[in-house]
Amino acid sequence: MSGEELLRDIFEAQLRILSLRQSIDTLPEDWKRYFGYVLIVTWVVGMGRYWDSPDARLLQYLGLGSVIYLFAMSTLLWMVLFPIARRPISYVQVIIFVGMTALPALLYAIPVESFLPMDIAAKTNVIFLAIVAIWRVILLSNFASKAAGLRFWGVLTVTMLPLSGIMIILAMFSLEHVTFDVMSGIRADDAYPRTMAGEIASGVTEAAGWTHATVGILSFFSWILFPIFAVSWLVQLSYATDERRNRQRQKIELQ
Repeated sequence: MSGEELLRDIFEAQLRILSLRQSIDTLPEDWKRYFGYVLIVTWVVGMGRYWDSPDARLLQYLGLGSVIYLFAMSTLLWMVLFPIARRPISYVQVIIFVGMTALPALLYAIPVESFLPMDIAAKTNVIFLAIVAIWRVILLSNFASKAAGLRFWGVLTVTMLPLSGIMIILAMFSLEHVTFDVMSGIRADDAYPRTMAGEIASGVTEAAGWTHATVGILSFFSWILFPIFAVSWLVQLSYATDERRNRQRQKIELQ
């Protein structure tokens, strides 16, 4: 297969994954090229996310923050998925999947502040954040079902356990609002901008209010949901362990 054909196949797989018609059910034969593809896409998307931000740090401008996120999130998901998966699943497989979910974040690269009023731009960024977040959660659910072979409650556990855990960690260090402000494009100097008359631009503060209210609700429910899904994960682990033991026993009996 030529390089052009392989690239076309990878891009077609990318579109099928984003449209939920496919998942990374198994490790692709040309996994190294898939791996290279997701690294490049994650890097480019990472640069696009901060290219117009005056407050971004060097790692963010270079897109390296997104690459670090790729490996960190993949590690977390693999640690949650691997022990309870009903089908074999590799770390590289998870990395490729997470990298394939990077493309929707190109929405963040749209410089809405340059052609929309500040209040509308702030609200638009919050909407973009919600679209990307929900899309990725759906993709993760699809991956957990098709690639890991999990059923409904297992899929729900794999989805909610890491998300609620991340929210709790952010809340413990009082970083949840800062994190979501950055993700939604609301900067510290934009949160309460003033008009020439000295009045607060209500549209931007309203967008910030939406974000902070949502974060508060998510943080509250995360403290409730995390222990529930932690117990659920342990139950899923018990079932998966029993299944593996039964398969091993059957193999021994057949020999």
